[in-house]
Amino acid sequence: MPALILSIPFLLMAAVLFSLTLWFGDSYAPYLVIPVVSLAVIYVFSPQVSWWWFKRHPPDVPDPLKPFIGYSPYYNRLPEKLQLRFRQKVAMFMLGVDFKTPDDEGAVPGDIKAALAASVVPMILATETLLFEPFEQVVVYATPFPSPQYPTRLHLSEIYEEDGVALFSAEHLLKGFVKPEQYFPIGLYEYARIFLRLREKQNIPSPGPKESDWPSIEQIAGYSRARIAQWINLGDADIELPAVAIVHFFLFPERFRALLPELHRAYCGLFQQDPLDLAALERSLSEVETNAAIGL
Repeated sequence: MPALILSIPFLLMAAVLFSLTLWFGDSYAPYLVIPVVSLAVIYVFSPQVSWWWFKRHPPDVPDPLKPFIGYSPYYNRLPEKLQLRFRQKVAMFMLGVDFKTPDDEGAVPGDIKAALAASVVPMILATETLLFEPFEQVVVYATPFPSPQYPTRLHLSEIYEEDGVALFSAEHLLKGFVKPEQYFPIGLYEYARIFLRLREKQNIPSPGPKESDWPSIEQIAGYSRARIAQWINLGDADIELPAVAIVHFFLFPERFRALLPELHRAYCGLFQQDPLDLAALERSLSEVETNAAIGL
């Protein structure tokens, strides 16, 4: 849409010049190059033009998806102003990520995109981050799937670092988003893995749990390593405790703080927020906006 709006002046210019050429001769024809070339450039770079525009004027999610976002317990704890910021980041994630189905057969439904985006946004709500470069592709299967990494297992999710892609079973992604107490939320889990991988590649240390913290993690919501492995259908050794801990920090913060208080404090610093005091995040972001407005 932004690229189309930007094209309007050049379309009008082309129409005027074409009319002048018809009525008054070829002396106006060379000037047609200006709008034609401009329109070609806008067409070629329309994704970049649209992204540039939306970064400065972030959209909200479509109205039909707003009630769906409400399945997120994190979103429901947010003050109203931060709920808007949350939805805008969801919309930007949906726009910026290349969602695909296997063999590019059909489009990925909006609720699947929204479920993944709303799973990821808690990790980046306090920052200006919008995407997890270079992980900008998501392949969505209808059901569990095999892959080159796990050819003999019909599993629910994985990340493939070489291609910067995350893969999900749509059915189970939705279950984990809508009912995280019953179904382990694979969307947040896989992007927590991505988040930690990217920090590691930049040689940025991240706080994390110890192996001895597994019993405490299991007490929070009943998700043992074996239960998660069985749900995703991978081996116990494939389940990464640091990413599991981040899932619990955002989705079950009361029990997380009670059982792992030191890690809770460390994650509050890592993600620049406390999921149990999101009003403080609102005040912090408002202060940043005020300082930016007055040039501080």
